[in-house]
Amino acid sequence: MKRIILIICTVIISLCAYSQSYFQSSLPCEKKSGYNVYGVVECEGSPLKGVHVSDGYDIVLTDENGCYYLNTKKQNGNIFITSPSGYDYLCDKGGIQQFWAKLSKDVNLQERHDFCLKLRDQTKYLLVGVSDLHLCKPYGLEQFKSVVMPQLRKTLKKYRDWPQYTINGGDTSFDKFWYEYNFKIGDARRFLEQVNYPTPMFLAMGNHDHDSAVAASPDTFFRAEEAFRETFGPTYYSFNIGQFHYIIFDNIYYKNTKVKKAAVGAAGKRDYLHYITENQIEWIKKDLSYVDKSTPVIICSHCPLLFYKGLSTKKIFSKFADGNNLRDFLNLFRDYETHMISGHSHRRATVKLDSMNFTDHNITCILTHRWEKAMDVSAKRHFSGECSPVGYEVIEVDGKNLKFTFHSIADGEKKQFRVWDLNSVRDYCIKSQRYETFIEHYKDRWTDFRTLEDNQILVNVWAWNPKWKVEVIEDGVQLSVTRKRFESPQYVFYDDIHYTADRNHFGKGHSHNTSANMFFAKCTKKKSKIIVRVTDEYGRVYTERFTRPKKFTPDAQ
Repeated sequence: MKRIILIICTVIISLCAYSQSYFQSSLPCEKKSGYNVYGVVECEGSPLKGVHVSDGYDIVLTDENGCYYLNTKKQNGNIFITSPSGYDYLCDKGGIQQFWAKLSKDVNLQERHDFCLKLRDQTKYLLVGVSDLHLCKPYGLEQFKSVVMPQLRKTLKKYRDWPQYTINGGDTSFDKFWYEYNFKIGDARRFLEQVNYPTPMFLAMGNHDHDSAVAASPDTFFRAEEAFRETFGPTYYSFNIGQFHYIIFDNIYYKNTKVKKAAVGAAGKRDYLHYITENQIEWIKKDLSYVDKSTPVIICSHCPLLFYKGLSTKKIFSKFADGNNLRDFLNLFRDYETHMISGHSHRRATVKLDSMNFTDHNITCILTHRWEKAMDVSAKRHFSGECSPVGYEVIEVDGKNLKFTFHSIADGEKKQFRVWDLNSVRDYCIKSQRYETFIEHYKDRWTDFRTLEDNQILVNVWAWNPKWKVEVIEDGVQLSVTRKRFESPQYVFYDDIHYTADRNHFGKGHSHNTSANMFFAKCTKKKSKIIVRVTDEYGRVYTERFTRPKKFTPDAQ
C-alpha cells in the first residue's frame, strides 16, 4: 500500500513539475458561460490589462481586472501568455519559464489558470543563442556540466548587470537515445535543473525532440510532439523583450516512415520534412496583427530557412519541402525588420534575403559533433560539422540594435579564426601513416594534402559573413585573398581519420565536411613573417602574427 501511495505521489509531483504555471492568484475572476478556460494575469498583486493569452489558435486580451476568457477546443493541450515589453515570466530552476499551463480537463469543462509576471528593465540585455545540445547518455552530459557550463558562466559574469536570456534552437534531447539509454526529453529537462542553467530559456523544438516510438499515421506529426509539450510546453509561442518581438515556431514536420529495421524503441526511420503547418502560419498572422511595423522581430526555429548556394552570397536556396509554404511564411514578415535564429546544421552561417529585411543567423552546435569525443570531459577543443569549434552566440541587445559574437567553448570570444601554413600540413601528411591509410580510400572525395601547392596560407573564419574582411600580410606586403570551400586539416584528423582509418572502418557513408568560410593566400617564399587580420561587421579586429614555417600538429590547438 505504501508503495502504491509513493508511486501516485511521484506521478503527481511529476505532473505538477511539467504544468508550468502553477501560480494561483488571489485576485477575483468570475466564471462566464461560453468560456471553458479563464484566469488572471497579474504582477505583484496588481492585475495586468492587455496581456495576450492564446491556445495556439485564438488570441484574447486580459481586461482591466487582469482576467481573460477563452472558448477553446483545447487542441494543443495548453495555453500560454505573451509577455509584454518590460516584464519577465517567473522562472523555475534550470531556466524553465512559467509562461504556459497544461489544460487538464475535458473540453466541456471549465478550468482556471493564472499567470504572474514581474517587472524588468529591458532597455539593454543579453541574449545567448544555443542549439543542438543533444543531451543524452552516455555521452555529453558530463561534458556539458564540466566544460560548457563553466565557459557559459564566465561569459555571463561579464554581463552581470544586464538582464540575461537564452534562446535555444532545438534538439535539446536526442531521440535515438530516448529508448536505447532510457534518457528521454523529461530527463533532459531534469538535467538542466541539476546543472542550474543560469538564465531563463526559450526553447524551439528540433527533429531529435520528437518521440520516435510514435508509429507513422496521419497525425504522427502531432502525437510525436506530445512528450515535448508535456515537458517544455507549446511548440510555437511569442513574447516581448525590450523593443523586440519574439516568435518561436516549429518547422519540423515529423513523418517517422515505417522501415523493416528501426533504431531501438523507434517505430520508423525518424524522418521529417522542413515545413510549417498552416495553423502556425495563421496563428503567427494573428500574433503579428498586434505588432507595430516599426517593431523589429526575432524568430527562432530549429531548421534554417535559407542557405547560400555554393560560395555565392547572392544565390539563395532552401531545403523546404514546399516552396509555397516557405513563401507564405516569409511574406508574414515582409513589413518587419526580421532576424531568425536557427540551428540543426551544426554550422555557422549568416544569410541575408535582399528582397526583404530578413536575416537568418544559423548558429552552430554547443556540444561536440562526435559524441565519443565527449567522453574526454577535460577536452575543450571539439568541432562542429563545418570544422569550426563548438560554441554559442552572444547577442548584445541595446534598444533596437543587435551585436552578434561567436564564443567557442575553448577560447570564448577572443579567437575568431584558425590559420595554417599549408607547407607544414603537407609535410606532416606525407610522413603520416594514418593519413596515408585514410586518403588512399577517400582521395576521390577529399583533397590530398600531400599534393598541396607550395607556400599557401589557409584561414578558417568561423563566423564570417559578407560584411567581414580578411587580410593576410607577408613581410609587410598585403597578399591577395581568395575564399574557397575546403577541408579543415584539424578536422580531418579529429573526425575523418579517427572514424575511418583508426577503426579500419571505411565506407561511402562517411560524411565529407567542409567549410565555405575558408580563405587562401599565396605567399612568395617558404620563410616569412605573416600577419592575419580579420575585421568583423562591427569593426572589431582579430589578429594573429607568426613566422613561417608554422608547425602543424593534428590536435585541435
